[in-house]
This record gives sequence, structure tokens and C-alpha cells, in this order.
Amino acid sequence: MGHPSTDNDAPPHRTKQARITHALREAILNGHLAPGTRLIIDGLARHFSVSPIPVREALQALRAEGLIDITPHTGTLVTSLDLSTMPEILALLEGVEMATFRLAAERARPEDLTALDDLLTAMEATRDDHQWAELNARFHGHIPVLAKTPRTQEILQRITVDWNRLRRWFFHDHPRRDRDHANAEHRAMVDALRLRDVEHLDVLVRAHYRAVLAHYVRS
Repeated sequence: MGHPSTDNDAPPHRTKQARITHALREAILNGHLAPGTRLIIDGLARHFSVSPIPVREALQALRAEGLIDITPHTGTLVTSLDLSTMPEILALLEGVEMATFRLAAERARPEDLTALDDLLTAMEATRDDHQWAELNARFHGHIPVLAKTPRTQEILQRITVDWNRLRRWFFHDHPRRDRDHANAEHRAMVDALRLRDVEHLDVLVRAHYRAVLAHYVRS
């Protein structure tokens, strides 16, 4: 079993529960806490130098995010991963994001697209895979902001967490998609948003996620 960071670099205003939730979430997403790992409240309390109370609160938050399972007989386990769910997860991302892009095209003002332009410029400039992945997540996460759909944002975040866990666990040694091609896809999406061309957006988003699926299936 890996050990989560104690997250000592967290902002000082963060509560104990938030600090523990963040550290455990990152450990699960990064694979340091593998699927099926049992989480013991007393052990985690000692690890984070806290009482069991904020640990229980953190575990309940992670349960709500679908990252752990809590059952009376088996205890608390990091949720399992099943590679066969990859097509379903990507299909969900495709469908929800298509709907969100359509609303963003209707509701976003031209000046609202500046943030996406800035993110794309940074994505095109970086050669660092980790930084590009972070910028890519921020790009996709900003679409519900433009669409003014906070509930959709929560749904997308949940599905994205599932996808990132799956990708990092099963494909951590595999090369990413060609970044220049992915950047061009994102640039075309922003151009279509600017033109409010919802039909073309549908085509672009569908092609984007189908290309992601094809890449990892080939891998």
C-alpha cells in the first residue's frame, strides 16, 4: 500500500478535513493508493496527526465522489477499476460535453472566450506532458462555466475523475495522443464557439472523443 502525502504545503486556511480529503484524493488519482486498498481510520488519523473525526469526514466526501466504497462487512476500500468501462466513460464525456458546448455557444459572450484562447496558447507552447494535461483539464472544465451550468460542471468533474483514474492506472506507460493534433482540435472548437456553430461543434466534440478512444484502444 502506498502512503498519501500529509499535504503540509496546503494553504493554512484549509480545514483538517479538507486537507485530508485533498491528500487522499490525490493519492487515489495518482495510483499511490491502488484500487482495492483498505483504508483504516485509526491508521490514517495517526498518519495525518489528527483525531479520527476529520478522517471520517474526509472519507465520506471521497465516498460521495465515488473514489471509495464503505460497506459494513468489508470496511473502506478504494474503488476498483474496470478497463471495460472505458468506452462508456468516454461516451458519457462526449454526450455531456456536446450538450454543454451547445449551451456555451448560445450563452457565452465573445469576450468570455479569452480564457479559452489563453489556455490554448499555453497548451500550444508547452512541451511538458504534465503541464499540458493540467491545461487540458482546465480547458474542458471551463466549458460549463461559459454555459452557466453548475450542475453539468459537477457531472463532468465526476466523469473526468473516473476517466483520469482509468487512464493513469492502465495507460501510465503508454504515450499520449499527439499534442499538436489535439491542440488543433481544441482550436477548432473555440473557433466554432466564436461562430456559434452548434452543428459543427457536435461534429468536433464527437470526433475528439472518438479519436481519444481509438488511441487508447490501439495502445
